[in-house]
Amino acid sequence: MKNQTTSLDAYLNNLESLGSRQQTVLKAISTKDAICNQELAKMLGWEINRVTGRVKELREMGHVQEAYRDTYEATGRTVIFWQQKPLKYEQSLMMFAEAE
Repeated sequence: MKNQTTSLDAYLNNLESLGSRQQTVLKAISTKDAICNQELAKMLGWEINRVTGRVKELREMGHVQEAYRDTYEATGRTVIFWQQKPLKYEQSLMMFAEAE
């Protein structure tokens, strides 16, 4: 159980260290099953270059992962759709236990 707690603590500390724009993008991604950069920019009312940098940072930190690639209807181009990286089952149980 100690390793699970340590792993969860590290994950939560990592979330706390996110900048406000990273948090905004992560929250937006977490509201969808999958979303592309163009949809994120539209949802947030941001320029695309503001979104792509934050998504890259979140990927490198391990919070976001590629869900799939598909054609984006608005442009006809293939784009990457992102999703929040799921917590390990043990981490999610620990979070709920700590909330009680």
